[in-house]
Amino acid sequence: MSNKIRFMSLLAALCMGVAGAQTAYVSPLTGSLSGQDYSKVMKDSNTYYVYYTGNLIPYKTSPNRIAWTSGGTALAAAPAWFKTYVAGAGTDVWAPDIDYRSGQYWLYYAVSTFGSNVSVIGLATNTTLNPASANYKWVDRGAVIASVAADSFNCIDPSTSVDAHGSWWMSFGSFWTGIKLVRLDSISGKRSSTDTAIYSIANRTGGTTAIEGSFIFHYGSYYYLFVSWDKCCDGVSSTYNIRFGRSAAITGPYVDMAGVAMMSGGGTLLDTSDSRWKGPGTGGVFVDNDTVFLSLHAYDANNGGTATLQIRPLYFGTGWPSFTPSAGVRDQPSATPLPQNPASEISVCSGDRFAIPPQFRGRVVSVSIYALNGTLEKTLQTLRASLSLKRDAGISGGTHVVRCSPAQ
Repeated sequence: MSNKIRFMSLLAALCMGVAGAQTAYVSPLTGSLSGQDYSKVMKDSNTYYVYYTGNLIPYKTSPNRIAWTSGGTALAAAPAWFKTYVAGAGTDVWAPDIDYRSGQYWLYYAVSTFGSNVSVIGLATNTTLNPASANYKWVDRGAVIASVAADSFNCIDPSTSVDAHGSWWMSFGSFWTGIKLVRLDSISGKRSSTDTAIYSIANRTGGTTAIEGSFIFHYGSYYYLFVSWDKCCDGVSSTYNIRFGRSAAITGPYVDMAGVAMMSGGGTLLDTSDSRWKGPGTGGVFVDNDTVFLSLHAYDANNGGTATLQIRPLYFGTGWPSFTPSAGVRDQPSATPLPQNPASEISVCSGDRFAIPPQFRGRVVSVSIYALNGTLEKTLQTLRASLSLKRDAGISGGTHVVRCSPAQ
């Protein structure tokens, strides 16, 4: 196969907006797996924990990340302030997410009623996840952010992440005007008092607003935004599917593999229904034993459409997430993350500057810039590559594919 054909094949895959062919998933998990809207998986000592939607935030535990057992609930009772924000609130708590920092576990969750954006995101903290510990106690920290009927957003599906500077952020949102992002105060875990902006980072177009279940994962030089599209919570009739894009900044703009902005309806397909597993969606990304994993739920057509936990490895060898390892490329992180593709890297860029992958910065680099139709518009060699190259008069407008490789 010629280099031109190879390039055009790759370009076609990029423009299709699909991370790769879907194959039937065979789950290795056993035990208690029913539930939906799973959090990241969190490890405390020798036990794994995962939290999910239900009465007072139920959780499951595992000694090995494979065999799971139902535990209790994080909350002992619904705080009285639930009804201050959501008059119809009960004990059903939605889509929790958990992180660990500053010696504490931070558990975010949502309270709402179906089809409404009168919603609130709350927070509880604990120094341990082990209910047998003498120190085990979830402390109610109250509300983080709320939405009312007049708002254009919906405060559910919280997910937290940390940026390259150590600042904490929370994405959230469901339907309405899509996915939002706010900065958190690292001490209180509440909204930042210095950056009070609500950033818009993803939305649907084409007559639908069905987007929710966001989470952001920082890997290498990019932030990866994952979202769930379409219909959840309807058993085998669920049409949920997981989409993604990436950005050099946590606040965006996020673009998919075809260069389409996620604020303009972009999103490359990561996972969708197969013959058995219907409507995969939500969840979180976590790292364990030097491997990146995605926790999610899907509806099992072989078990009456029961929402079921899945935990699947994610690979980033191409610079984009996939369930398929990349031959000859390191896909997983290490204590010091290695270059994602040291021989050559292809990225999709738009705007007035083209990003240079970090492993090539400060080096002599050959750069080839292609239009999306495969036309080679410019080649150049940089003596000491910087963060980006400025678009010049010899390059057309729009989105381009940029190939970087060590100069020969």
